[in-house]
Amino acid sequence: MQFFKYLLVSLLSLIVSLSSISESSAYNVEAHRHQKSIQDGIDDELPKNYPVSPFVIKNLPSKANLNIDGQGKATIFLLIPNKSLKDLDKATAIAIFGELQSIREDDPCDTFHVLTVHPMQGPNIFHIDVVFNQQQFLSKYRVRGFGISKPEWQEVI
Repeated sequence: MQFFKYLLVSLLSLIVSLSSISESSAYNVEAHRHQKSIQDGIDDELPKNYPVSPFVIKNLPSKANLNIDGQGKATIFLLIPNKSLKDLDKATAIAIFGELQSIREDDPCDTFHVLTVHPMQGPNIFHIDVVFNQQQFLSKYRVRGFGISKPEWQEVI
């Protein structure tokens, strides 16, 4: 009789433990989901700045920033004193962004593939489509990649 009593108490104790674990897990999952939704909401509203480096396997100092605003529009800013995008010639662009690749032979647009490392989101690869004028200066660009919902061409003026 004593054995059955012990078995019954142990079984009830196990059931109570399992139900509390289940409730705790459900709470943790819901708490994580709530925290994630708050973080996602904050991330969606804030602009993001990405330091841009050529996509190579070596650490080069960044000479440009890629800004993605809360609406998913990307803008490039040079970090070179007294230079703006209108001053960016093809040779300097290659020095900043790395190898230039043609999309198609019949297309005047070329592309840089750049690696960015955002402190909160880690590494990402962006594609910067560019068109240079006859004097080999940047005339327009478009950025495609993670978080960019509006990859629009931007005239350089």
